[in-house]
Amino acid sequence: MDEKGHEVILAYFQSTNRKVYMKTIEWDIYKEIKMRSSLNQWTSVQYLADKFGVGKREIRRAVQHIREEEQIQKIILTSYQRGYKLMSEKDEFELLTKEKSKIIKQFKRYWLNVKRYNLNNQTKLTFDTKERDFIESLIK
Repeated sequence: MDEKGHEVILAYFQSTNRKVYMKTIEWDIYKEIKMRSSLNQWTSVQYLADKFGVGKREIRRAVQHIREEEQIQKIILTSYQRGYKLMSEKDEFELLTKEKSKIIKQFKRYWLNVKRYNLNNQTKLTFDTKERDFIESLIK
């Protein structure tokens, strides 16, 4: 049992000799998402929270833990409005390419911010303009 009284299940996968620790509620959430996905339905966070009697935050944490588990081979899709669903052949690759483009944009924004941060308080050449003669990228 964990601190909230959920039973912790130890699943032992002989093929990899790896132990997997998931709470019963996580297994139940995964089974519910899997069952509803087979009917081509999305499973909302609110539906899961009501069904299992826990908060939305705990549902999100459980799904995150399920995603991080290597032995769970299914891809869980997330939609803020619709909830969770296992990826099917219909959804296929276009959703992964959209996710990839989001990540690339985030990396570009990250490196631009790192560049701006590194330029803070450096001097720059100004030729009779009203620009500052140093770069101020951070608020003091």
